[in-house]
Amino acid sequence: MVGYVSFNKQSPTTTEQIVIADADQIVFSILYIADTQGYLKDEGLNVSYQRHSSGKNALQSVLDGKADIATVYQTPVVIAALNGAPVRILSTLHRSNKNSAVVVRRDLGVEKMKDLKGKRIGVTFGTYQATLLNRLLEDDDVKSDQVTLIDMPHADTPAALATGKVAAVMTRWPFVGKAQSLSPAGSTLLFDSSMYSEISILVTTQQFVTQRSESLYRLMRAMVKAERYIDTHPDLALALAMRHWQRPATDDDRQVWNNIQLQLRLDNALVQSMDMEAEWLYRHGKAPQATASLENLLASDFLKAARPQSVLIREDRQ
Repeated sequence: MVGYVSFNKQSPTTTEQIVIADADQIVFSILYIADTQGYLKDEGLNVSYQRHSSGKNALQSVLDGKADIATVYQTPVVIAALNGAPVRILSTLHRSNKNSAVVVRRDLGVEKMKDLKGKRIGVTFGTYQATLLNRLLEDDDVKSDQVTLIDMPHADTPAALATGKVAAVMTRWPFVGKAQSLSPAGSTLLFDSSMYSEISILVTTQQFVTQRSESLYRLMRAMVKAERYIDTHPDLALALAMRHWQRPATDDDRQVWNNIQLQLRLDNALVQSMDMEAEWLYRHGKAPQATASLENLLASDFLKAARPQSVLIREDRQ
């Protein structure tokens, strides 16, 4: 069990309002448990949610000034930063190399990744899954001009695969499971992303960091309490997170839960992953060239104040 700092139980005398643009996934459960357990309220935070179909859209809402903080995977953040957006990363929320996968229809002639040449693949453009798909294809010597990528929301990928509109989809759970269950029995194969780690993060803007630092200190204290709850009550945590949706967990929900590691952290692994992704995006003409390490995106003061041992950046990088 990781160590945690103690907190002053005295209630704040003022209430801070925060609007969170939320991509609405179990991978963000540290935030939801901080809410359903009352930790946000204890810190004097009144949080409201904007629900979005993807982290890309959630991040855009923050950049448009319609929300304060976004839950998002790392790829849209890297792309936004390379294009000059003033994004600031508060913490990771989860890591996994099992939560995203390519689901293919073997009855449409796909038995391995190389068989996707000449095929149509459904994926949500501008997301982590889109970048991951391109990297997986590249690993198997499948060039981008040898496939046809069809932009569609994650929620539409299962039906697109089941009806044969596409021969494969790149998506995340629970849509991976739905794509398998909707397709003809025995017709699908799944290729996971075990070589690559997906990372979700909590993101805001430099303006919010500057103007609302007290809100962020409170938020991070509440989320550290939530992570402590998950660590000490692993068998109860999923049910508590599901209160965010006011329903019990399904088999797909439990699959996601088992696939991920919920974790508040800012570390060298995150920085290295972002730098490598920035280089890949630039090399493939999908983003401007990075001029420096993306470490400058980390707004580490808030997590460091709540739990110093969760900020693990080498001294020579600071």
